[in-house]
Amino acid sequence: MQLKENKTTTKLTKQDLQKIVGGTNFINCAYINSFYHNRDFLTSIANKIRGRR
Repeated sequence: MQLKENKTTTKLTKQDLQKIVGGTNFINCAYINSFYHNRDFLTSIANKIRGRR
């Protein structure tokens, strides 16, 4: 059943996959750069995840 579901749900061409991967890589690089430059922002997110403010 999983194989049939995968075949029906993942109808992406190689170009679509490249666009998605490229977009996520660009976004991830931007987020990583902003996190390295803004340690306070990263720690605030970590504190929110832990339940602190």
